[in-house]
Formats: sequence, C-alpha cells, structure tokens
Amino acid sequence: IVKRLILEQDFNLEIISKHIKKYPLKDNSKKVYDSLQIAEFNEYAAKRVALNDSFDFKKINKIPYAKEGKSPIAELLKKHLSDNNNEPKLAFSGEGLENLTKRNNGNPITKITIYEKKSIEDKFNGKYVEIDAGANVYFIMYENTHTGIREKMYSLAAHKAIERLVAGKKIADYKEGYKTIIISPNDLVYMPTEAERQNPELIDFETKDLKKRQEIFGRIYKMVSCSDKECHFIPHYISKSIIEKDELGSNEKAEKAWDGLIQYLPDSKGKLSRKNTGSMIKDHFIKLKIDRLGNFSKATT
Repeated sequence: IVKRLILEQDFNLEIISKHIKKYPLKDNSKKVYDSLQIAEFNEYAAKRVALNDSFDFKKINKIPYAKEGKSPIAELLKKHLSDNNNEPKLAFSGEGLENLTKRNNGNPITKITIYEKKSIEDKFNGKYVEIDAGANVYFIMYENTHTGIREKMYSLAAHKAIERLVAGKKIADYKEGYKTIIISPNDLVYMPTEAERQNPELIDFETKDLKKRQEIFGRIYKMVSCSDKECHFIPHYISKSIIEKDELGSNEKAEKAWDGLIQYLPDSKGKLSRKNTGSMIKDHFIKLKIDRLGNFSKATT
C-alpha cells in the first residue's frame, strides 16, 4: 500500500504524510501503525557559478565532497578565506582574488561547481531548469468575498507560470467564494487609510483637491519582489535609498507601509534592530491601473 501511495504521489513526502494522517494505515488486526519509516530520496543538481564575495564557508561547503574534506579546490578556498579574517569581501574580490591566483600556482579561479537540493517546484515539464534569484513573476492572493480577508497567498515563478499557460490553464486557479488578486514586479498599488478601509467610498482618485491628491500620491507603492507568502514594496517615488539598509529596510524593500512608527531598539545582544509598526501592504492594498497620461484608477483584477 505504501509503495503504491509513494508512486502515485510522485515521491512527494509532504502529500504522502498528509494522506497517511487522514487515512491511517492498519495491520491485519485493524491496529493503527504508530509510525512508519520511509526512505526519502532527495534530488540535487550541480551548476557552475562565478567565484565572488558571496562565498562564505556555508557556500564553499556546497562544493561536491567539500564537507568530507575530499575536494582540493574547497580546501584551498577555505584556507584562503581563513587567512582573510573569514571575510568573503576581502578574500574573493580585487586583491584577494589576485592572491588566490598566486596560491593556485598562477591559475585564476573564476568558476566553481556547487550543488543544491532541488524540489518539484524547480521542474519545468518534468525537467530541472535554472532559475535566477527573484524569478517569481506573480504574487497571487485569494480574498474572501464575504469577509474581505485575504486568506491565501503565494508566489509563482516564471517557469511555473509558463508551464500553466502551455497546459492551457490560467495563471491562478478559480476558487469559489474568493476574488483573485494578481500583481507583478513594477505594478503600482494604493495603500488605503484605516478610514478608507472601513469605508472604500471615501477613496476618490479623480479628486481635484491638491492636498488630497498629494496624500494619495504619498500612499502609492511599487511592488518589487515576492517570495513564498512575502510581498515586498517601496514607495513609488523612491529610486534608491541614500542610506542603504536603513530607510527602506534590510533588503532595500519592505512588506509594511510608511503609516506606522519606525524605531531602532536594542536586541538581547545590545545591537540596534529596526522595528516598523506600519500596516502590511499585501493585506490591504488596492491595485492600480495607469493610462498613458499617468492617470490612475482602480484595476479590475
């Protein structure tokens, strides 16, 4: 039974576990098995990447046989990193790379083979594809039409979106009782005030009042990226922060709006940590539609 289940679910351990919890397995005496031991097959794929200042000890250990100490190139990189105070920026950029070439008998090292664990989400038509960081092109949400609460949300990678379209499917599945909201990087959204959330009729994008238009202008955000259930934004009028990792957050983007209080509070080690009490943009935003003249209105989807 277990073998058939594993084959039917294409070795997806998560789905298999859910099925067994819902339909417990029993022996001949109808006694439920307390536990099962299943061998899990993890797939890995190797790729060539540029040697740069992202190579810390953790990434070096992704080189095949590095953890076992059987990779000469990995041992060389670890020794070089240790000699540079364990700082990748010193070891693998500029003069650091020149010194590494000398240590390697004058042979420059530009590319390194590493391996990474893969999942079914990395496959396109049953085959693995190379996905760049930030390849999620859609953030999909399902808003309950009765409560207005966005209960389910997830990111969709480019290759998965193409796979759906090739199969004749829509980007997102229809879910009865829910409104589907889809946004992509560079889409503009409006973050309503608390009063506007309670009474959407207060929102007037066509107002001629200069003060109100300035208030609306200040509450428009640009979607920049998404990952899993996270969706990141920046105010639409900002090109680049002056003080990196300070104005816009640790990754130069944030999930929260600029309608709260930003504080720098010490953590358990005394290090100042940025705290933002603003509202979560993804929970309340209104997607905007922009015409060629720069006029904006509420988007239909």
